[in-house]
Amino acid sequence: MIRVGSSFVRNNSQCTYLVRLFATQVAAASVAETQLQNDWNTALPYEKISGPSRLTLIKDSLPGGKFTTLNLGDVMEQYRQQYGNIFKMPGMFGKPETVLVFDPKDFEAIYRTEGVWPVRPSLETVAYYRKKVRPDIFSTGGLGVEQGKEWAEFRTAVNPVMMQPKIVKQYIPQIDKFMDEFIVRMKKIRDSNTYELPENFEEELNRWSLEAICIIALDTRLGIMGKLDKNSKEHEFINAVKRFFYLMSVLDLKPSMWKVFPTPDFKEMMRVLDVITDFSFHHVDEAKKRLESQVNKKSEKEQSVLEKLIKINPNVATIMANDMVTAGVDTTSSAATSVLFTLAKNPDKQNILRN
Repeated sequence: MIRVGSSFVRNNSQCTYLVRLFATQVAAASVAETQLQNDWNTALPYEKISGPSRLTLIKDSLPGGKFTTLNLGDVMEQYRQQYGNIFKMPGMFGKPETVLVFDPKDFEAIYRTEGVWPVRPSLETVAYYRKKVRPDIFSTGGLGVEQGKEWAEFRTAVNPVMMQPKIVKQYIPQIDKFMDEFIVRMKKIRDSNTYELPENFEEELNRWSLEAICIIALDTRLGIMGKLDKNSKEHEFINAVKRFFYLMSVLDLKPSMWKVFPTPDFKEMMRVLDVITDFSFHHVDEAKKRLESQVNKKSEKEQSVLEKLIKINPNVATIMANDMVTAGVDTTSSAATSVLFTLAKNPDKQNILRN
C-alpha cells in the first residue's frame, strides 16, 4: 500500500474512533485494523506514486492529442495500464493533485482511515454556482458540495429520514404500481414481431427515472410517461441533466481554464444549473403548498420523505430534494440501460433471475 496524500496521515485518536465505530458494524474490524497497520508499516512514501506530468496531461488532452476523442473512463483506463492501480494526476488551473486508486482493497483502506469528517473531491462548478451565483437560494451547498463540519451537520439532519429502511418500504407500493405502468408502456412501444424496443428507448428510461425519483423526492407524479413535448419544462430538464454530467466531466474532472476565465463550457454549465435549479425548486414549492393545504394532516408513519424533511428544516428539505432529483435521473437510467443491455446479451442470466 502507498500513503495517499492526507488520507493516510497518522492520527491515533481518529484511528481509535474509526476502529470503534466500525467494530460495531463489521465483525472483522479488528482483523482489518491489524492488516491496515501491517500495510502502513511497509508503505512507500507519497513521492513514489507515479503518473503523467502536467505537460503530458496537457499534450494528451489538447485537440489532436491521443485522448481527444476518448471519454473520461477510457482515459483513466489507459493511464491505469501505463502507471498501475495507483497513480497521480497533476494539479493545474487551480485544481489540486489527485490520486486515483482502482483496487477495491485500497478503497477499503481509504474509507477506514479517512477520518470523521472526510474531505472529498467536490463538484467545484456546482459549489461555485451555489455559493457565488445563487446564494439567495442555497443556504448550504448540500451533501455533494460541503466539507467537514458543514457536511456532517447536513448529513446529520437528513439521515433520520434518508437512511431508514421503513421509509424505503413505504414507497414500495407506489413504485411497484408505477413499474407496472412502465411495463405496459414497454409492451406498447416494442416491435410486435421481434419484441425489440425502439432505438430511442433510453429516452423512455430517462422519463421513467425522472418520474420515479419525483414520486420520492417531490411527493408528486409529473405525468410524463409516453410522448413528451420537446418544448416542455420536463424535456428541457432531462436534457439539462444530461449536459450537466457531460460538462461536469469536462470542467471538474479534466484540465480546464474556467477558474482563470469563464470558458464557453463554464457559461453553459451555469445556464444548465439554472434550468435544473428552477425546475426542482418550482416542484418543491408546489409540493410544500400541497402539504400545507392538507386539511387532515397525515400521521408520522404516513408522511412522505419530503414532509419529514420539511418538518426538520424547510431549507434542508428543498436542497435535499433538488439533489435527489438531479442525481437520480441520469444515474438511474444509465444503470438500468446497462443492466437491461447486459441481460439481453445473456439470456441464461435472465432464467436465473426468473427462477
